[in-house]
Amino acid sequence: MSGFAIPVFVSDEFADFCGVNRGTMMSRIDMNKYVDNYIKNNQLSDGRNIRADENLTNLLKHDKPLTYFNIQKYTGKHVMH
Repeated sequence: MSGFAIPVFVSDEFADFCGVNRGTMMSRIDMNKYVDNYIKNNQLSDGRNIRADENLTNLLKHDKPLTYFNIQKYTGKHVMH
């Protein structure tokens, strides 16, 4: 099993963003799917680039423009070890 498929605890902030209970475990794949669906449902993408809204900006606290290539860097901060 890939390390990305192993369930991990997510931060309380990520759990709140997803609307799941704090202390929830999910795989990194599922974390990225949730963020991807949020982006699509809120029409925040224009191809490769992501125009983060306030909720996504508050969650990811990104310091560079968001793209599908760098978003895992920011979601990874919500994996609790």
